[in-house]
Amino acid sequence: MTAAARTALTLAAGIVTLSVAACGSGGTPSQTATQASLGFTSPASQDSPSQTATTASQDHTSPASQSTPSQSTPSQSTPAQTATPASQGSTSPAAQPSAPAAQFKVPGQLTATAVTSFQLTQGQPGWAAGEQREVAGSAWTFGPSGSFSWTTTDTADMAKDLLPVTGSYTASADGISFHGTHTVTSSVGSRTVIVDGTVRQGGSGYQVAMRMTSSSGMGAVVDGQQFASANSAVNESVITARAS
Repeated sequence: MTAAARTALTLAAGIVTLSVAACGSGGTPSQTATQASLGFTSPASQDSPSQTATTASQDHTSPASQSTPSQSTPSQSTPAQTATPASQGSTSPAAQPSAPAAQFKVPGQLTATAVTSFQLTQGQPGWAAGEQREVAGSAWTFGPSGSFSWTTTDTADMAKDLLPVTGSYTASADGISFHGTHTVTSSVGSRTVIVDGTVRQGGSGYQVAMRMTSSSGMGAVVDGQQFASANSAVNESVITARAS
């Protein structure tokens, strides 16, 4: 056999051997070479990726490891309660009311000592002198139960049946307010005296401001004719008085 023939026979044997090897490995030589060149491996050598790795690569966690995100409730801060205004019951010691002033001490009886002011505000001018004398003779009595009476020592123009004039008084921290009235009624008419005023402490004694009203109304029928008359006098005065 020639050298050329031996060479050809050797090449043919090698090709057969390669063909058998390729068939035993599950693929044609061309497929095997192609897969090798592409970096593929046989199915037996290809490890399917584990599900754990796949899950991890997808950032999934198992239900046990999945923690429910905590919902942070926004902290609602209660607004600071402002201090209760002083007008709603909270007062400072300085705002506490002071002790009430001492009550005016009511005298049992007062007697006029002088008339410091006198004015006839209603009536005939000729009545003024008599009215002033009545005021100058004044005496006032204040009972413990709030009763009051006024009288006068001058009865030249003041009928005695109109005395005393009685009523009531009220006391406050700085004085007394009084009111009294007396009415006399007869078959021919009526007469009334009214006194109103106040008493205040004044110097070593007391000061009385008084308004006195005197009125009368008369009516009669004489020989079938009716006669009527009405008179009134009002004076206002300031009198100094002493307790008696």
